[in-house]
Amino acid sequence: MNEPSQEIMRGMHLLQLADLTRNDIEYALNLYESETFHAPTMMHPVETLLSQGFEQTCKTVLELASFSSTGEWLNGKELKTKYGHDLEQCASSVLTYVKENLDKATNCEHVIAFMLRQVRNDEPLHRIIRLLSRFGRFARYHSLDVVADGRSNDDDPTAEWLQVETGITLNDETVKPLWQEWNSHMPDPDSGEYQMRTQMAVRQSIANRLIRLHDLLIFAGIQGIYGQQGRNWARNATIRKDGWQERRDGYYEASFVGGE
Repeated sequence: MNEPSQEIMRGMHLLQLADLTRNDIEYALNLYESETFHAPTMMHPVETLLSQGFEQTCKTVLELASFSSTGEWLNGKELKTKYGHDLEQCASSVLTYVKENLDKATNCEHVIAFMLRQVRNDEPLHRIIRLLSRFGRFARYHSLDVVADGRSNDDDPTAEWLQVETGITLNDETVKPLWQEWNSHMPDPDSGEYQMRTQMAVRQSIANRLIRLHDLLIFAGIQGIYGQQGRNWARNATIRKDGWQERRDGYYEASFVGGE
């Protein structure tokens, strides 16, 4: 296949990747934030789609970054050997690239820098990414491993996720008051309403953290940090597009109010 044909094929598959990863992440978040979500039966597909969607998103950014910087695409075998399914390492490399190449942004460098600080300083988000990274590498096989070995282990991804939720319940300033209200109504039969409010707020907090990370990668792409190919990919990969303009405006405003 000649070089022009290869680049046309790459461009088509970049857009296909944008669609696939966007759909994976959106479906997972929509399921997770739904009122009918039930952790024991629905957590595994949510973690599967999130780990897969974010891993492929970060690897796509690494490919785009390489082509933008060197004119060469990363070798697929090299990408698999270096990162495997290690989302945590992939995400770290992507954030480092964005930080070191802020000056490539055509506009809004200060907004991207502010978003980057938010993401880097968000410990609950880092814990979620570590969890999804463990899930992608080995924890997704937890139940099969228990069947094979005849014993449980410490790699239960659902239990780990519930620990993250508990941490947010007790420490997130937007969730903690709801939890305290729920706690004050127990064992009132009507406390279930307060429980549902608290659980929904926790899930929204986690979803918003993941959306903020994804928005950072998208906004950096739209502003040219990954080159022209990156602009095209980012515009198609944006999740929850109906709310993108409002979120973007929120980042603008926050960067002026809370930026350095």
